[in-house]
Amino acid sequence: MSRRLGRREIFPARDRSKGQSLGSGTHWLCAAMLTLVFPEAVELFSPAQIFAFFCFMTVSTCSSLRGA
Repeated sequence: MSRRLGRREIFPARDRSKGQSLGSGTHWLCAAMLTLVFPEAVELFSPAQIFAFFCFMTVSTCSSLRGA
């Protein structure tokens, strides 16, 4: 299931636009924060540590989606 479809199906039809706005806004906010933080993270941590962090975040997100 795509993320976009998942966000649409969680909310009832009358609240669907608010749910879409919440999901899209959260996505854009997190993308902006990552863009701001990543250059500093590259200076502080090794590439292997950064990669391990993103792997952990991806696996934890996927496992939380599977349980839903």
